[in-house]
Amino acid sequence: MLPVLCLAIFFGLGSVAVTSAFATEPFPTYVRSRAAAWCRNAFEIPGGIVAPLVVGILGDHVTGPIGSIGDAMSLTTVALIVPTIWIAWRSVPETKDANLVAMDEAVTA
Repeated sequence: MLPVLCLAIFFGLGSVAVTSAFATEPFPTYVRSRAAAWCRNAFEIPGGIVAPLVVGILGDHVTGPIGSIGDAMSLTTVALIVPTIWIAWRSVPETKDANLVAMDEAVTA
């Protein structure tokens, strides 16, 4: 269990950088730091509070519908993969070959 926990922590902490990069991509360069803070406050903090509660309710051996914390976490993760991919595909614009400096100048002008 210890190696799996270490890998989960490693990849969990590593995904924070990727999530921050995708979350701030739609915003102009000059407001990205503020956008990162707002995205973190709007999603990471409530998710960190609600997710353990949901997993605890789903994995409760007495009243939970699944019966174990591992099963509840697996179900929660699998259930959120498709909505996450859909939101990223629909909401994150492509900036390949785009002149971000010109975009910033157009917004500030």
